This record gives sequence, C-alpha cells and structure tokens, in this order.
Amino acid sequence: MKVGRDIRITPSKIKKVGKYRITVKGIGNFTGALKYTVTVRPKNPKGVTLAKRGKKTFRVKWKKVPGATGYSVEYWSDKKGKYISKNRKKKRFFDVPVNPDFTGTVVVYSYKKVNGKKIKSTGKYYYNGVKPTVKPRFGLRTEGRSFIVKMKRDGYYEMWTATNKKFTKDFKPLTFYRSKNGEFTIYGASSGEFYRYIKIRHYVPTKGKTLYGPWSKIRRAYWY
Repeated sequence: MKVGRDIRITPSKIKKVGKYRITVKGIGNFTGALKYTVTVRPKNPKGVTLAKRGKKTFRVKWKKVPGATGYSVEYWSDKKGKYISKNRKKKRFFDVPVNPDFTGTVVVYSYKKVNGKKIKSTGKYYYNGVKPTVKPRFGLRTEGRSFIVKMKRDGYYEMWTATNKKFTKDFKPLTFYRSKNGEFTIYGASSGEFYRYIKIRHYVPTKGKTLYGPWSKIRRAYWY
C-alpha cells in the first residue's frame, strides 16, 4: 500500500510540534477512511554532559533545543520512593542529588507548550558514572521448579546462582533490568536439584567500563 497511489493522508505535511487529527482515505480499489490522532514531539536535548560535584550532587548540562519552551530532568529518589521531575525554562543545567545506592541514571527531556499543554520529547537516559555503594535488597520465593526475585528498587543488576556458596558448581551468571518491585523469574531447576545459592549486585553501564556495587547477602532458594 502506497501513499498517493492507494491511500491519501490529510493533512499531508505536519512539521510543527503539536497534536493533530489526520484522516487516511482509500483511493481506487481501496475504500473507506480512518481517523487518527498523532503527536509531533520536540527533539531531545543534545550535548548532554554529567559531572560529579562533590559527594552529594552531580551536574547535568545540555545544549539549547530550538523552539523548546523548557526542559525536564527526571531522576530516582530513594527517600520518596519515586521518580522526581524538575523543570527548567531558561537554565540548561540541573544539580541532581546522589542517593546512597543511586544507579547513576537520569532522563533529560525538552518540552513545548501548545495550547497551554506541555508536549515532551521522547527523553533519553544518561549515566553519570557514580559507582553504586549499597547492597541491593530483594524478595525471594519459589514456584514449582522456578524461583522468583523481586527487587526493592529499580536499576541494572547482575545475579550469580550456583549449587554451592563459592559459586563454582553449576555456576550461572546473568544480568537484567527491573523497575521498583519488579519481578524476575529463573526457570527450570535441574532434576534432583533442591536448592540454589543466589547473590545480586547493582551495576551502572557507562562509556568505556561498567561500574559494580557490592554483592548482596548470599541467599538460598529451596524446592520441595
């Protein structure tokens, strides 16, 4: 199906940031019409840099986005247990507080006000290179021949599992990302296997190297 030959879209050209109602109508052998609402978003900020400022904050800076009304910086707050969003109209920097187990990620958006409502860009994650310092906390339960890990906060994790505490027998490493209270399931315990040892640590993917936090307490999942 080709635009102009089989279907006609009106309006045909949409460039400005905003929400638009478009109509897709059939041509020739193609009949009928459908209506959609589409959103044209502003561009994400470019030239984003992150630099640590002392022990408690790091500064996020970015370049101007032509036509943007302002900008938003989003980061995780362990104290409040949620993402915090801070707006900036003219200033193109923000000092983000570093949490004790901060995973080193922020999201930077641009936005434009259209008819009194904000339309945000898609946003992009950035890593500031702060090494995690706190052992991750997680819930653990078994279901059948599988075990389920439930993380207490969002972030990137590395998990080791094995059948001995030294993690040398039937060793299985893996990495995953989970949001706060998100669950991760490990399937398929071997026949005759009754337990596995588990330990987990935070990690931060940065340019050039990966930063790892300390390992959690070793726990054991049982099957019956």
